[in-house]
Order: sequence, then structure tokens, then C-alpha cells
Amino acid sequence: MFVFRVNMDLQVTYCENRISEYMDLTPAEVVGHTCYHFIHVEDLENLRQSHEDLLRKGQVVTGYYRWLQRRGGYLWIQSTATVSINHKAPHERNVIWVNYVLRSVQPQSAPRRSRHQPGSQKPASRCARSSFEVMDDEMQRDYGPENTDCVRPRGSYFRMCEKQL
Repeated sequence: MFVFRVNMDLQVTYCENRISEYMDLTPAEVVGHTCYHFIHVEDLENLRQSHEDLLRKGQVVTGYYRWLQRRGGYLWIQSTATVSINHKAPHERNVIWVNYVLRSVQPQSAPRRSRHQPGSQKPASRCARSSFEVMDDEMQRDYGPENTDCVRPRGSYFRMCEKQL
């Protein structure tokens, strides 16, 4: 786990040194960039939705998303974020962004055939696969279906696509 402080546009203003324990990035390489700069392209829309929820509600728990590494690959992360107001200067608002690393660095590889692509057993959906489904497939591949409960984080499990067309 490591913590950021970000502004309301998700630009990192502070980053704990612990980030280097999990990633090949230093705090200096992260500060000044928006979180969107480091997110896997397939997870951007989910993070954007979480950002909107944060602005609307004041706190949010993101879905799982991939944080890209400088030397390639990515980490699976889930974050909690809470808006913080400076009582001495109420117009100053920041977000405390707590990141939980769910999976260590995964290499980027050629796209795998998914269960929702044409030619597989289930029909293709018009909706893109959620990062939850991608992570589940990877966990089952790496750990086997019988062992995924011990590595899957507890809590709500949402799907973007509930309905197959």
C-alpha cells in the first residue's frame, strides 16, 4: 500500500517513497503527472467514472485497474480516494489517494483469446470486457480456478457488462 495526495484533476502533488517498493518509479517521476498518465488504456474509462464519482460524492473505491511500469508491464491496483478540505483555507481541496497493490508486475504480452471473443464458447458482447474479467482470467491462469479465492480481494465484485447480446 502507498499513498498519493492529488488535486481535484488527479494530478499528483505528493507521493510516498514506498511507491518504489512496488514499482519501478520514484516519487519524483510521479509528482506533477496526472494519474491518467500511468493507467492502462483499457482501464481509462473506469478510472474516469471513479473520478466523476469522487467529485460528486467526496469519496470512492475504484475498480481494479492496471498501473503501467516504466520498463514495461503493469501492476493491478485498487484505490480508495477521499476529498480532504483544508480548514484554514476551505477553498483548497485535495484528494488522499490510497493505492492497494493486488498483483505484482505482469509482463505485457500479446493479446490473449478471451471467452468473449468470436470463436470462443460465449458470444461476443458489444461492451468491452471489464478489468475485473481480465484480472479473473489472469488469476485463474496463474493460480488455477480452485486457488483464486485466496488471492482475490474481498468485497463487492461489479461487472461492466452483465448482459450478453
